[in-house]
Amino acid sequence: MGGTRQIDWPVDDLDLTREYGLVSLTAKENHRAVLRIENDAAEYAFKCVELTPGNLVFLQETLDFIQSRGFTNLPRILPTVNGERFVSSGARTYFLMEWLPGHESKFTDRNELIICAQLLGKLHRLTKGFYPYGNNWQERWSAKLKELSEIDCSHAAVLRKILPEVIRAGHKALRLLDDPEVVESFRQPAVVCHHDLSQRNFIISPRNEGFLIDFDYAKADTPMRDLAQFLARALKQNDWDSNLTTQLLSAYAQENPLSRGDLGAMLAFLHFPRSLWGFGGRLNKHTTKESIGELTKKVEESLVRQSHIARLSNLLGFDDIPYL
Repeated sequence: MGGTRQIDWPVDDLDLTREYGLVSLTAKENHRAVLRIENDAAEYAFKCVELTPGNLVFLQETLDFIQSRGFTNLPRILPTVNGERFVSSGARTYFLMEWLPGHESKFTDRNELIICAQLLGKLHRLTKGFYPYGNNWQERWSAKLKELSEIDCSHAAVLRKILPEVIRAGHKALRLLDDPEVVESFRQPAVVCHHDLSQRNFIISPRNEGFLIDFDYAKADTPMRDLAQFLARALKQNDWDSNLTTQLLSAYAQENPLSRGDLGAMLAFLHFPRSLWGFGGRLNKHTTKESIGELTKKVEESLVRQSHIARLSNLLGFDDIPYL
């Protein structure tokens, strides 16, 4: 099961027998931020999180909402003997889940990718109406592009040359947001967006059933934000294959139908240079030739991706949306 980093487990500081009524526990494997443990009855995933109290409450509300809507393709959090969801030790918070048998998905496996796409569509369909999300993407992206246009690249000639191309990609995203059908897509009720759709957070069971784990970064937002992230990560590992694109969108739409406006909203998220958020601050810290080179490489990668997204736009019938 998932997690983002390897940690040292202070298991001696936590009495799981007292907290959960579980006896004869044995630690088996350390999976980054998850410790796999077992006893004679079952296997469990003991997870460490470093979230604020408010974010912990939101995570609990999110998981409750997901399950109340009938989405069961996720691990169940097991309560303590006192009915609590979380236990604390020092600055860290932990919770216990059932262990999901299976393996982390492989985005290079097309059959598994289709399972993941259907699962994501199911999550979005079942969780419509999750909080008003209040993200004004037009306003946020316009402000970010203004910030990018004011960046001083005087000490980085290469960046000064290619940054305008990235800004033009951002303007194309804004043009997509002007499309009336895209506007209508953004007016739909928010869903639970997982917001961390890496291949390790999809589990494929021995029966080829998909499960989603690690909702720590979940948000209430338009489903197209999630779909764009998933599609970008999946296609990057498959050379942006157009046939695979069609298959994944079709698989998603089997669970959560897609309108033309939805596709336009998804393309807007793909076009906008999200990797450049905080770019100005990073540029001010990168003054050596080597660090400028690293930053330039990221910008160039963003531009390479734009060429793939432009072809995807044409495939989906949005070839009439010009750059400014």
